[in-house]
Amino acid sequence: MHAFEDEVQASPEEVWRALVDPDMTQRYYYGCRLEKLLEAGAPYRYGDAVDGLIDAIDPPRRLEMTARYAFHPVARAEPPHRVLWEIDEIAPGRSRVRLSADGYGPGTETARMNARGMEPILKGLVALFNPSLTARLEEIGPIEVRAIGPELVDDFLAFFDGDAFRDNPAWADCYCAEWMRADDGDHTGDENRAFSGAAIRAGRMRGYLAYVSGKPVGWLNAGPRLDIARLARIENRQVDDPERVGATVCFVIAAPYRRHGVARRLLDAALEGFARQGLAYAEAYPAREDKSDGGAFQGPLALYLAAGFESYRDIGNRLIVRKKLG
Repeated sequence: MHAFEDEVQASPEEVWRALVDPDMTQRYYYGCRLEKLLEAGAPYRYGDAVDGLIDAIDPPRRLEMTARYAFHPVARAEPPHRVLWEIDEIAPGRSRVRLSADGYGPGTETARMNARGMEPILKGLVALFNPSLTARLEEIGPIEVRAIGPELVDDFLAFFDGDAFRDNPAWADCYCAEWMRADDGDHTGDENRAFSGAAIRAGRMRGYLAYVSGKPVGWLNAGPRLDIARLARIENRQVDDPERVGATVCFVIAAPYRRHGVARRLLDAALEGFARQGLAYAEAYPAREDKSDGGAFQGPLALYLAAGFESYRDIGNRLIVRKKLG
């Protein structure tokens, strides 16, 4: 069994809404929207990641369900387990929330995933109701953009250790490493941290950090397409001329600095960098519609259109967009 508990600056009714509103689950549950019928015995799913049945429902105090990790090739073959949300009011406008899971063996893939993956879900829910973590600054100072290199490794790691996912703890283990790995294995935050630090020092990981008042506040993973190993493994993103293309694959902007033009400054720097490297095209993979900041991690479509990108190919819920470089 695994169990995690925390206090939330919200009433039980507000917490309950966060549990069942798809727009809200997308903000803390690994980017997944909850699809469900709110009645016992009904099926539910979090996108394509988790599915099961609602066992018991008692708004706004208790939600019990079975769960199966459909996205994982090993865990999805294991028997469904039980997940329980419990909410207690401890003061007006303040609740204690407990998230627990049981019904699986200690050596199973499900157990391993719950040990690592459940607490960030709860922390993400807590962050929804903590304005100090998510409030956007009304004004920021001048934005400076620097190309990543060995001299900026400490700044990169400090950004991901602290501010990058302060409002979205479920993704805090990434360190943008999965784009650069040659495999699709599951890696811990410490492993990803070490991998990305080493990749930057060796010049294998390209990108840009944005600074305000000397502090890193944003990151863009952008480099020659052939250097971004994961793109070669995504079937619907294959192109005929990868050697001529620079790719932008991941934006991370600290929550207080969003909507201030940080992403556009990072993109402009990437376009200039691609041109200096002699690449013919800049390429990106935005979603057709972004319903949360986390969902826009590959950059919003509007950002690319405003920068002169055009649709290159439709790939379902995403587009490949390109800009010809001068």
